[in-house]
Amino acid sequence: MPNSATARAQRFQAYVEQLAGALGHRDRHEPLRAYVTGLCLPGERKSIEPMAARVDPRHVPARHQSMHHFIAEAPWDAAAVLRVARENLRATQILEERMEVLRLIKWDDVAPGFIPDSFTAPFVATDSTNSTSTAAFAYTGTVSIAAAPFSESYAQHLKVIKIDLNWTSGNITRSRQMTSYVSKFGLQNYVY
Repeated sequence: MPNSATARAQRFQAYVEQLAGALGHRDRHEPLRAYVTGLCLPGERKSIEPMAARVDPRHVPARHQSMHHFIAEAPWDAAAVLRVARENLRATQILEERMEVLRLIKWDDVAPGFIPDSFTAPFVATDSTNSTSTAAFAYTGTVSIAAAPFSESYAQHLKVIKIDLNWTSGNITRSRQMTSYVSKFGLQNYVY
C-alpha cells in the first residue's frame, strides 16, 4: 500500500480526472485541476488571484487568466460536473459504510462465506441537475479478503479487506476502491 500522502494525492488526481471527464474538451482539464487545487490549499481568500498565486507562484498572471476564463467564460456543463461529484460522494459513502461494518465483525467471521463477496447499492437522484437517463442506477461492489502481505510475526493476525465499487453513468464506467487491514485483536474486541 502507498503511504498516506501518496494515496491522498492519487485519490485527488483520480477525483479531478473524473470531474474533468464531465467537462468535455481537453483544454479545460488543467484549469479545473488548478482551480480545485486552489480551493483545497490553505488560505483565507478563495478568489481566483490568491488561488492562482498559491497554485503557480511563478506564473501568477497567466494562471489567473486561465482560471478566470475557465470559471467565467468557458462553456462547460455545471450540472454534469455536479452529477459526477454527487456520484463520487455516494461511492465514498458506500465504501465507508461497507468497510466500517467489515471492520467491526468478529475475527472468526472475517472470511469468505460469512461476508458476501458481492453487493449492490442504489443511487437515486432527487435533484433536477441529474438527467432522467442517469437519475437512478446501482453501484456494484465486490469484497475480497486476503492474508496480510507481511512476513512479520504478527502477520497471521492481520487480514486485508479490499472493496471495489463500479457504476455506469451515461456511457462511462467508473470505479473506486478502498482497502483496509483488520486485526484479530482490533476494534471488534471493544464492541463485542
